[in-house]
Amino acid sequence: MIVAQRLLIAGLLTAWAGVCLAAPPSGASSALTATPAAPTSQGSSAGAAAPGQSADVKAARMSVERLQDTLLKVMQDGKKLGYDGRYRELDPVVRKVFDFPLISRAVMGQDWDKLDSRQQGQLRDMLAKLSVSSYAKEFDSYSGERFVYGGSQSIGGRLLVDYTLESGGDKHRFDYQMQRNDAGAWQITNVIVDGVSDLALKSGQYRALFAKQGYAALIAWISKQIKANAEHATA
Repeated sequence: MIVAQRLLIAGLLTAWAGVCLAAPPSGASSALTATPAAPTSQGSSAGAAAPGQSADVKAARMSVERLQDTLLKVMQDGKKLGYDGRYRELDPVVRKVFDFPLISRAVMGQDWDKLDSRQQGQLRDMLAKLSVSSYAKEFDSYSGERFVYGGSQSIGGRLLVDYTLESGGDKHRFDYQMQRNDAGAWQITNVIVDGVSDLALKSGQYRALFAKQGYAALIAWISKQIKANAEHATA
């Protein structure tokens, strides 16, 4: 499957039919959903730090490139690993580099406080499983793809780290919005692919379903997507 199709199906560029993009959720900075300006620091190929980079940029890049390196590895070993093997390889990395506690609060906006602690924990875990299953399903073969670092910029204590995914003549821009978690580690809070915000899409999807059908329906829908990813990949 070509890169553009992978991005579309993996949920980075998809919109739920009939659901419009929501405004930035209450309690989450608009910096998490804004389309970024062009990065200002000089770019270099992935894995090679540009001269003069700050310690924060280097640490943020390490998190992003851990994800990218794992994606490329499971793509290269895709057939040998199978869906279950790809899932096992990706699961600890995705959970490590993404800030699912912040993401889950952001996508629910004001509705987050309507959930009890058990529901909040369940939603965080389900979002992590959905992300892993989407990656494991779609990133299943390798066609010479590579990520190229393009630069970074600081936005109110957060970082925006830019990469381009190249595959032959096909190029897609990835902007990773990053911030420190409570332990001080840099984690991904949003991925903007070719100008489309994953967080904004999820906010629109989840809040619309929650408003119409409630929490149980939201969890059931996410569970169905996870199951469909596994069934499609092993069919």
